[in-house]
Amino acid sequence: MKNTAVRKPDIRVKKTYDKLYSAFFELLSSQPYDNITVLDLCEKADVHRATFYKHFLDKQDFVSFCCSRLLDELNLTKDILLLGEGDESKVIYVNMCKKVINFVHDNRRFIRDINASPGSEAFSSALLRAFTDLFEKRLTKVVLNGGILASPIPMLASYYAGGVVSMLKWWAIDGEKYTKEEILRFAVTRFNEAEISFLHNKCMKDHYNNN
Repeated sequence: MKNTAVRKPDIRVKKTYDKLYSAFFELLSSQPYDNITVLDLCEKADVHRATFYKHFLDKQDFVSFCCSRLLDELNLTKDILLLGEGDESKVIYVNMCKKVINFVHDNRRFIRDINASPGSEAFSSALLRAFTDLFEKRLTKVVLNGGILASPIPMLASYYAGGVVSMLKWWAIDGEKYTKEEILRFAVTRFNEAEISFLHNKCMKDHYNNN
Protein backbone atom coordinates (compact mmCIF):
# COMPACT_ATOMS: atom_id res chain seq x y z
CA MET A 1 0.00 0.00 0.00
CA LYS A 2 1.21 3.49 -0.75
CA ASN A 3 2.30 5.69 2.12
CA THR A 4 -0.88 7.76 1.96
CA ALA A 5 -2.86 4.65 2.93
CA VAL A 6 -0.61 3.89 5.89
CA ARG A 7 -0.89 7.28 7.53
CA LYS A 8 -4.05 8.25 9.38
CA PRO A 9 -6.23 9.59 6.54
CA ASP A 10 -8.01 12.93 6.55
CA ILE A 11 -11.81 13.08 6.25
CA ARG A 12 -11.87 13.15 2.43
CA VAL A 13 -9.46 10.25 2.12
CA LYS A 14 -11.40 8.26 4.73
CA LYS A 15 -14.60 8.78 2.72
CA THR A 16 -12.82 7.49 -0.38
CA TYR A 17 -11.62 4.41 1.48
CA ASP A 18 -15.09 3.80 2.90
CA LYS A 19 -16.74 4.04 -0.51
CA LEU A 20 -14.22 1.69 -2.13
CA TYR A 21 -14.43 -0.77 0.77
CA SER A 22 -18.25 -0.89 0.67
CA ALA A 23 -18.31 -1.11 -3.12
CA PHE A 24 -15.86 -4.01 -3.11
CA PHE A 25 -18.02 -6.13 -0.81
CA GLU A 26 -21.15 -5.25 -2.75
CA LEU A 27 -19.49 -6.44 -5.95
CA LEU A 28 -18.15 -9.53 -4.21
CA SER A 29 -21.66 -10.52 -3.15
CA SER A 30 -22.71 -10.92 -6.79
CA GLN A 31 -19.59 -12.05 -8.66
CA PRO A 32 -16.27 -13.85 -8.17
CA TYR A 33 -13.27 -11.91 -6.94
CA ASP A 34 -11.31 -12.59 -10.15
CA ASN A 35 -14.02 -10.91 -12.23
CA ILE A 36 -13.86 -7.64 -10.32
CA THR A 37 -11.63 -5.06 -11.96
CA VAL A 38 -10.33 -1.76 -10.66
CA LEU A 39 -12.64 -0.05 -13.17
CA ASP A 40 -15.65 -1.96 -11.81
CA LEU A 41 -14.66 -1.00 -8.29
CA CYS A 42 -14.21 2.67 -9.12
CA GLU A 43 -17.49 2.89 -11.03
CA LYS A 44 -19.37 1.21 -8.20
CA ALA A 45 -17.80 3.50 -5.61
CA ASP A 46 -18.06 6.61 -7.81
CA VAL A 47 -14.34 7.19 -7.40
CA HIS A 48 -11.98 8.20 -10.23
CA ARG A 49 -9.38 5.62 -11.23
CA ALA A 50 -6.69 8.24 -10.78
CA THR A 51 -7.83 8.64 -7.17
CA PHE A 52 -7.71 4.87 -6.64
CA TYR A 53 -4.13 4.67 -7.95
CA LYS A 54 -3.16 7.64 -5.83
CA HIS A 55 -3.72 5.45 -2.76
CA PHE A 56 -3.26 1.85 -3.97
CA LEU A 57 -0.75 0.22 -6.27
CA ASP A 58 -3.24 -2.26 -7.76
CA LYS A 59 -6.16 -4.52 -6.86
CA GLN A 60 -3.96 -6.81 -4.76
CA ASP A 61 -2.75 -3.84 -2.75
CA PHE A 62 -6.35 -2.80 -2.18
CA VAL A 63 -7.25 -6.33 -1.02
CA SER A 64 -4.44 -6.18 1.53
CA PHE A 65 -6.00 -2.98 2.81
CA CYS A 66 -9.39 -4.71 3.06
CA CYS A 67 -7.84 -7.61 5.01
CA SER A 68 -6.21 -5.18 7.45
CA ARG A 69 -9.45 -3.29 7.91
CA LEU A 70 -11.43 -6.46 8.56
CA LEU A 71 -8.89 -7.57 11.14
CA ASP A 72 -9.02 -4.16 12.81
CA GLU A 73 -12.79 -4.56 13.08
CA LEU A 74 -12.30 -8.02 14.59
CA ASN A 75 -10.00 -6.43 17.22
CA LEU A 76 -8.31 -9.59 18.50
CA THR A 77 -5.63 -7.57 20.27
CA LYS A 78 -8.24 -6.40 22.77
CA ASP A 79 -9.09 -10.02 23.62
CA ILE A 80 -5.44 -10.88 24.21
CA LEU A 81 -5.03 -7.90 26.54
CA LEU A 82 -7.93 -9.17 28.66
CA LEU A 83 -5.78 -12.06 29.89
CA GLY A 84 -4.81 -11.53 33.48
CA GLU A 85 -3.07 -13.66 36.07
CA GLY A 86 -6.07 -15.86 36.84
CA ASP A 87 -7.36 -19.00 35.19
CA GLU A 88 -9.85 -17.18 32.97
CA SER A 89 -7.80 -17.85 29.82
CA LYS A 90 -10.10 -20.66 28.68
CA VAL A 91 -13.14 -18.38 28.88
CA ILE A 92 -11.33 -15.72 26.86
CA TYR A 93 -10.15 -18.39 24.40
CA VAL A 94 -13.72 -19.65 23.88
CA ASN A 95 -15.07 -16.12 23.46
CA MET A 96 -12.30 -15.30 20.98
CA CYS A 97 -13.06 -18.50 19.06
CA LYS A 98 -16.74 -17.56 18.88
CA LYS A 99 -15.89 -14.11 17.57
CA VAL A 100 -13.47 -15.45 14.94
CA ILE A 101 -15.85 -18.25 13.88
CA ASN A 102 -18.69 -15.76 13.39
CA PHE A 103 -16.30 -13.50 11.48
CA VAL A 104 -15.16 -16.32 9.18
CA HIS A 105 -18.77 -17.41 8.65
CA ASP A 106 -19.93 -13.89 7.73
CA ASN A 107 -16.93 -13.28 5.43
CA ARG A 108 -16.66 -16.78 3.98
CA ARG A 109 -16.91 -15.69 0.37
CA PHE A 110 -14.26 -13.02 0.76
CA ILE A 111 -11.84 -15.42 2.47
CA ARG A 112 -12.51 -18.13 -0.10
CA ASP A 113 -12.15 -15.85 -3.09
CA ILE A 114 -8.92 -14.21 -1.97
CA ASN A 115 -7.37 -17.50 -0.84
CA ALA A 116 -4.98 -17.55 -3.81
CA SER A 117 -4.18 -13.88 -3.43
CA PRO A 118 -1.18 -12.48 -1.56
CA GLY A 119 -3.59 -10.47 0.56
CA SER A 120 -4.83 -13.64 2.25
CA GLU A 121 -1.44 -14.16 3.89
CA ALA A 122 -1.86 -11.01 5.94
CA PHE A 123 -5.22 -12.28 7.14
CA SER A 124 -3.94 -15.75 8.12
CA SER A 125 -0.79 -14.36 9.73
CA ALA A 126 -2.73 -11.96 11.94
CA LEU A 127 -5.06 -14.73 13.15
CA LEU A 128 -2.09 -16.99 13.82
CA ARG A 129 -0.32 -14.32 15.87
CA ALA A 130 -3.43 -13.71 17.97
CA PHE A 131 -4.00 -17.39 18.78
CA THR A 132 -0.30 -18.00 19.36
CA ASP A 133 -0.18 -15.15 21.87
CA LEU A 134 -3.16 -16.61 23.70
CA PHE A 135 -1.68 -20.11 23.89
CA GLU A 136 1.69 -18.72 25.02
CA LYS A 137 0.03 -16.84 27.87
CA ARG A 138 -1.89 -19.96 28.87
CA LEU A 139 1.20 -22.19 28.77
CA THR A 140 3.21 -19.68 30.77
CA LYS A 141 0.53 -19.76 33.45
CA VAL A 142 0.64 -23.58 33.49
CA VAL A 143 4.42 -23.55 34.06
CA LEU A 144 4.13 -20.96 36.83
CA ASN A 145 1.61 -23.26 38.54
CA GLY A 146 4.11 -26.14 38.55
CA GLY A 147 3.34 -27.76 35.20
CA ILE A 148 6.08 -29.30 33.09
CA LEU A 149 6.02 -29.15 29.31
CA ALA A 150 7.50 -31.70 26.94
CA SER A 151 8.47 -28.93 24.47
CA PRO A 152 9.29 -25.20 24.65
CA ILE A 153 6.32 -22.85 25.08
CA PRO A 154 6.73 -21.09 21.68
CA MET A 155 6.81 -24.45 19.90
CA LEU A 156 3.66 -25.75 21.59
CA ALA A 157 1.82 -22.46 21.18
CA SER A 158 2.64 -22.36 17.48
CA TYR A 159 1.50 -25.98 17.05
CA TYR A 160 -1.92 -25.53 18.66
CA ALA A 161 -2.55 -22.08 17.18
CA GLY A 162 -1.55 -23.32 13.72
CA GLY A 163 -4.05 -26.16 13.98
CA VAL A 164 -6.92 -23.86 14.91
CA VAL A 165 -6.14 -21.28 12.21
CA SER A 166 -5.64 -23.95 9.52
CA MET A 167 -8.99 -25.46 10.45
CA LEU A 168 -10.72 -22.07 10.23
CA LYS A 169 -9.22 -21.43 6.81
CA TRP A 170 -10.27 -24.89 5.61
CA TRP A 171 -13.78 -24.29 6.97
CA ALA A 172 -14.08 -21.02 5.04
CA ILE A 173 -12.95 -22.62 1.79
CA ASP A 174 -14.16 -26.23 1.81
CA GLY A 175 -16.06 -26.97 5.01
CA GLU A 176 -19.32 -25.11 4.48
CA LYS A 177 -21.44 -28.12 5.51
CA TYR A 178 -20.10 -27.90 9.07
CA THR A 179 -21.90 -25.58 11.48
CA LYS A 180 -20.41 -22.87 13.65
CA GLU A 181 -21.18 -25.00 16.69
CA GLU A 182 -19.18 -27.95 15.31
CA ILE A 183 -16.21 -25.73 14.54
CA LEU A 184 -16.32 -24.22 18.03
CA ARG A 185 -16.36 -27.70 19.59
CA PHE A 186 -13.26 -28.59 17.57
CA ALA A 187 -11.43 -25.44 18.71
CA VAL A 188 -12.35 -25.97 22.37
CA THR A 189 -11.29 -29.62 22.15
CA ARG A 190 -7.82 -28.51 21.03
CA PHE A 191 -7.58 -26.34 24.13
CA ASN A 192 -8.76 -29.21 26.36
CA GLU A 193 -6.25 -31.58 24.75
CA ALA A 194 -3.49 -29.12 25.53
CA GLU A 195 -4.56 -28.88 29.18
CA ILE A 196 -4.76 -32.68 29.51
CA SER A 197 -1.26 -32.99 28.05
CA PHE A 198 0.08 -30.44 30.52
CA LEU A 199 -1.61 -32.17 33.47
CA HIS A 200 -0.25 -35.53 32.31
CA ASN A 201 3.28 -34.14 32.18
CA LYS A 202 2.88 -32.69 35.66
CA CYS A 203 1.67 -36.07 37.01
CA MET A 204 4.64 -37.81 35.40
CA LYS A 205 7.00 -35.32 37.06
CA ASP A 206 5.37 -35.91 40.45
CA HIS A 207 5.60 -39.67 39.94
CA TYR A 208 9.35 -39.58 39.23
CA ASN A 209 9.99 -37.19 42.11
CA ASN A 210 8.24 -39.54 44.55
CA ASN A 211 10.10 -42.67 43.45
